[in-house]
Amino acid sequence: MKVYASNWLINMGIVGFLRILKYSGVDIAKLFNADGSIELTEDLLDNFGHKYLAYSLYWYTKELIDNLPYNEDLEEQTKIAIKSLEEALKDVETQLAEKPKNKDSLSERKKQVTKTIEKLSKFPTEFNLLLNYYANLPLIANPSSKTSKRAESIDEEFVHPAIDSLDGTQDNSQPLCSMCSRVRSKPLEKGNSIFSKSLFSPLGVSLNKFVNYFYNLEPHMYVCPVCRFLLVCAYAGLTRKPYDHVDKTNEVFVNLAALGIEELFNLNEGISLVYSLEKGETLYERVIELSLSGHIERKSQWSLENVQFIEMLAKPQKDTPNLKTYSLSPDVARLFADPKTVDTNLKNITGRILLTEGTNEEGPMKQLVLKNLINGKDLMEPVFLALRTFVKTDGYFVWLLISAFNTILLSARRNSIRSEIDGGAKNMGERGNYGILRKYQEIGQRDFTHFELDKKKRMSYVLLSLIHNNKAEEFYENLLKIYINSDRSIPEEIVGLLSESPTATFKEKAFAFMTGFLMGKGKDDNEDKGGNQ
Repeated sequence: MKVYASNWLINMGIVGFLRILKYSGVDIAKLFNADGSIELTEDLLDNFGHKYLAYSLYWYTKELIDNLPYNEDLEEQTKIAIKSLEEALKDVETQLAEKPKNKDSLSERKKQVTKTIEKLSKFPTEFNLLLNYYANLPLIANPSSKTSKRAESIDEEFVHPAIDSLDGTQDNSQPLCSMCSRVRSKPLEKGNSIFSKSLFSPLGVSLNKFVNYFYNLEPHMYVCPVCRFLLVCAYAGLTRKPYDHVDKTNEVFVNLAALGIEELFNLNEGISLVYSLEKGETLYERVIELSLSGHIERKSQWSLENVQFIEMLAKPQKDTPNLKTYSLSPDVARLFADPKTVDTNLKNITGRILLTEGTNEEGPMKQLVLKNLINGKDLMEPVFLALRTFVKTDGYFVWLLISAFNTILLSARRNSIRSEIDGGAKNMGERGNYGILRKYQEIGQRDFTHFELDKKKRMSYVLLSLIHNNKAEEFYENLLKIYINSDRSIPEEIVGLLSESPTATFKEKAFAFMTGFLMGKGKDDNEDKGGNQ
């Protein structure tokens, strides 16, 4: 039976299914078809319940130990995992004694390792490693399901019904699956063919969310055995990533259904080694790089427009999972199709900033910039936060100013692309945007070199707030007062700050001016964090 890419949740299940097979030693390269599908055969599902549980053990421990091998004996695999964890625990205790300055992070790791050892030591009675993903789904995550034959039970509940649907013989009197529209469902069998809270618990939904799919209390949302099977593999399609302070998520799936399952799988495998990212690189840059490289057959803006990010933080049943989805709009896709976006601008956005005005929570500036780009939000917010961080921080961190200026350039280029898409003037390109904004930066830097940095920081509180609140005239009046009081001539170009145009908005020009204004003669306390403009 051929399985094709579908909605992102089923696609996540397909990638998870392939990862489980690959972990058990299956050569999945042979499964991909030229038409973008995969071949699902009965032999692939042989003993799959065991493979499923073995992968869940690997998944559960892979952040704490390296390369837990697949084992035909799940109990033996668990013993190997416990032994490796005990060695990891000794290593943490040694580091605690040798590196007391890392006490907080090491203590947290010790707590994680100890908790995992305790959990696995209760095998098989409490081998429920997916509770946060499939709350109360029998046999997989239900704490009350304490059977030592869970693998066989999973085969009976999920795998064998899927196998029975592979031969193509279907009862045409039965409704089509609402997920794939290809396989017939059997809604009267055990009630397993109806959309249920347990199957979709990673999304935080319940039957109450599906009230529009019921008519006279008769369900009209059906799930075939194949899609039901793929749904319980969905967790394995997620990729762990460093905790995201912007969206409070720690896992991601990248959907690119338009190009077929093989490239969808390759893209997610390409980001699976998130801890191998270069210093300062983000996962989103890696996805964009892969989308424009040999990993993707059609390397183009078109492929970027079909990329979708699904990010989540699975939680216990009592809490709702945190789920975020992002897509690249045409203007952002065209922006990233230009390699200068990544090679020049993004590489020069570095360091950590205050994520929200009025709080002390920090996060990587580049992460916030990329999230705002992907989500179509204003880039002037991270610029404002970067400049506020600079003003509020003791010392001279020039990399903050460089990061802010490169973010302003990205904003101006995106806006001009939007204008062109909407039927406006032709996009000026990177060089034109840079010239305009660099001019305002140079004026701010040139005209106030005689001011001490501390004085400029004090003056910037008001100026930045006026820009942030889009009060152009008040900002202009305050700036004129500074020129007059410092006995400086007012440049003709300053009048241009008040004008809005597709090439540069008031905020972009004013913030560019402020990056120059705050350029001081002080020593950069973190020069290694900076970049070239």
